[in-house]
Amino acid sequence: MSEETAPEASVLGQLDQRIKRLAKTQQLDSAIVLSKEMAVKAKDLGDSNALAKSHFRLGYYNKKLFNHLEAFKNYDKAHVLYTGLKDQALAAAMLMSMANIQKAIGDFNGAYISATDALSLLENSSVKEKFPAYHIITVSLKEEGKTQQSLEWSDRIKKLLEQNDAANIKSQIINFENTRANILIDLNQYDEAVTHFQKLLDDESIVENKKVYAMVLTNLARVLWLKDSFNDESESMFMKGLKIREAISDVSGLISNNINLAKYHQENSPAKALQFAKAALQYSEALNNPVAQLEALDLLLSIKSKIGTSVTQEVNLYSAKNKHLKLIQNKIRDIYALTKFNSDQLERENLILQAETAKKDKQKALILVVLIIVVLISSIFMIYKNATRKRELLEASIKTEAKISKKVHDELANDISGVLNYVDLWYGEKEESKEKVLTHLSSLYKKARDISITHAHIDVRDYNKALRNLIAQHHPKDMQVITSPVNQINWDSKSEAKKIALYKGLQELLVNTKKHSKATSISIVFKNEGKKIITIYTDNGVGFMVTEQKLNGLNNVETRMKESDSSFSFESSKGKGFRAHLVI
Repeated sequence: MSEETAPEASVLGQLDQRIKRLAKTQQLDSAIVLSKEMAVKAKDLGDSNALAKSHFRLGYYNKKLFNHLEAFKNYDKAHVLYTGLKDQALAAAMLMSMANIQKAIGDFNGAYISATDALSLLENSSVKEKFPAYHIITVSLKEEGKTQQSLEWSDRIKKLLEQNDAANIKSQIINFENTRANILIDLNQYDEAVTHFQKLLDDESIVENKKVYAMVLTNLARVLWLKDSFNDESESMFMKGLKIREAISDVSGLISNNINLAKYHQENSPAKALQFAKAALQYSEALNNPVAQLEALDLLLSIKSKIGTSVTQEVNLYSAKNKHLKLIQNKIRDIYALTKFNSDQLERENLILQAETAKKDKQKALILVVLIIVVLISSIFMIYKNATRKRELLEASIKTEAKISKKVHDELANDISGVLNYVDLWYGEKEESKEKVLTHLSSLYKKARDISITHAHIDVRDYNKALRNLIAQHHPKDMQVITSPVNQINWDSKSEAKKIALYKGLQELLVNTKKHSKATSISIVFKNEGKKIITIYTDNGVGFMVTEQKLNGLNNVETRMKESDSSFSFESSKGKGFRAHLVI
């Protein structure tokens, strides 16, 4: 801070302290004068924070003095400044203060809009900060006659409270519960409202707070009267609430209490009702509450008309008050409408500027995007080319296996079979030698046949049949084989290579179980999981230690599965059988 501005900043600090002292001693008119002086100084210095604080104070002190229009103007200016300072919490607080003024002058639609705007700024805030906005929205909808919508917002608040720790907003919750009960009254759900109020009166903290206790007590009296106009409790409860409010000088509560008593006596005791209506008017004038003034005047007109007394004075006063209230409401709406327009205009200008900047950035980014696309296309081409080459190699491998199988079967196995027949027919002189030769040749023939079968071509057009034949072919007489239905699997979704890999893998596992496991049971389960088909192969054989066992056959299964972009895994240990997963 420069030497020139330092003394000025010191002046702002001194004004700030003087304003606080005046406000503390309730010298609000003097506090307003100094707050205006502070606003001028802050503006000259370009201190937006101090200027915003000055307008907030002017709004707050004018509201205390019931100068609604002046209060709203200053809250609105503070809101604009805090918005410019990017202080969403304080900008929202100013909107809430504006909403409360709009509610006080009967502009419930305006209050709803201001509270909704505040709520949009409090999206990431705590329940404590959001709660007042929710409550004003609920009350505004109720007062506008949108009772069902009001109840829906009340339900939303209730859910919010259930999901969060609300111990630090007990007083606000009491107001919410009171409002909810009043909504139930408007919906003619009297019994539920009575239960609500009685539950509140059972709360010790409410009983100790005379102002809140009187409010709940008179609301309970009202609903009991609406439910049964001949009940014996309502009048005494109304009067008890009135005496409490007189004792604590609760002027706002006295207005409500007297209006309720006037309505209670209106039919049967018009003279009593007239006195209570006059009292309500006096208190509302003392509080400068235009909405309450009109309600009290409306009651006076009704009661005086009933007893045949002149209403000229009340009619003229009602007309003047109503005209004045409408004027204030319209001026306040104009203030906020202009603020909204300026805010929207600024946002539009910012959007245009952003669009122009974005256009330049887009041109710069376009070249980079083109380069990225070229690289991507090249990469995709290479991947495709490699995949095609891999597929071609796999198909060639399958064809080669089939050729080897055919050659082994057609040439080697047939030749061995001929030799077997020849030896059996002509090698009869030396029976012992003949048996040895036949045994070796038979073993050789079986090996040739197994090689032929293992590498034979598989017709996957009817894959269900191929799998059933495979399992039947390797089903030992002394072993139980349990399988899930193969026809429930969507085999058509898989390539020929994948189906052949699975077939060969199962073939290898079945042969291994038959030769080595000493199992008495095999389980083969097929199942769909998303786009994958999983086969779980289990036997209850002797098992093996993976590190000790020769794994050539299982390694072959794994290699074959990987070549078709499938997977194979297994687990086993001595005495605990064997389990494998084949996924295609």
